[in-house]
Amino acid sequence: MRRSLGWLVLAALVTTGLGACDNSKDEDLIVLLVPGQDADNARWLAEDRPAFEAALRTACATCVVEIHEAGGSATTQRAQFARAVKDEADVVVLAAVTSEAGEAMVAAAGETPVIAYDRFVAGADYFVSVDYAQVGTLQAQGLLDAAGPKPSVLVLNGAATDPNAAAVKLAARTVLDAGGARVLAEVDPVDTQAGTAQAWTAEQLEAGKGRPPDAVYAATDAQAAGVVQALTGPKRATLPVITGGGADLAALQRIVTGRQSMTVYASIPRQAEESARIAVDLVLGAEVSGTKPYEGVASVIFEPVGVTLENLTDTVVRDGGVTISELCSGDVLDACVRLGIA
Repeated sequence: MRRSLGWLVLAALVTTGLGACDNSKDEDLIVLLVPGQDADNARWLAEDRPAFEAALRTACATCVVEIHEAGGSATTQRAQFARAVKDEADVVVLAAVTSEAGEAMVAAAGETPVIAYDRFVAGADYFVSVDYAQVGTLQAQGLLDAAGPKPSVLVLNGAATDPNAAAVKLAARTVLDAGGARVLAEVDPVDTQAGTAQAWTAEQLEAGKGRPPDAVYAATDAQAAGVVQALTGPKRATLPVITGGGADLAALQRIVTGRQSMTVYASIPRQAEESARIAVDLVLGAEVSGTKPYEGVASVIFEPVGVTLENLTDTVVRDGGVTISELCSGDVLDACVRLGIA
């Protein structure tokens, strides 16, 4: 049922009024809480929000959805969650800033159903995400395929606070170790910003007297961008193998121009649509179908896809994640023409 919307805005707030899902109620409120919005993690409001809103319009023409982002602050997100519970939100869809904060919020949810979105939270009612262990496997195998046997590798894992980073790291390291990779240095950074990755990579190059590794394992595309910056210079004719994750436009363009070897793609709209479907089922009191247990939580897990130059158009482009005109814009056009993409 619709409650007071006198929220104290603790971070950027997006509110979309779409009415009420159940005609027997005045209004029903679905709240989506996302971690943050910055230059290196711009997906939440640019991609997840419109997909989630569009799915709700289709499934429930009269629902009300509020979307709040926390600016990367677990404290802010806890306050946003507490307000949602106080206002008796019918469902909270939660992409937690940290695992610990997420578990604390779920524990305080009372009877409010919580759908953990993208990032696993123990104790949530439902979980919708990507198989992040498979992300790590695809990245590490892609690195070995491109670099050859027993490469020397710098390893840039995901942010230490990211609830998904541990699964990606473990899976990637398992594959790298099995492939005989020689890890020169490894870090679990405080964030995945390009500048942080660039600085760390530059430090490793200095420690290695300027000799680049055979490959750099970067968990995210933002980190890959920083690695490219650190390894680009007049004395370096070629770049080592560089991985990434997220399949953002800049990364796909680096793959086309030969400055990144691979990334990993998973459809954000599909995740948002599935979360919206479950939320509407909960609001209407319908049975939620199509889930499988994951760590004790009813879940829908999507399989990611490794993306290289060879399959880029057959994966991300075909799925609608990017258009040829977007991919081949600006300085990338010549490479696209040469490769027969445009």
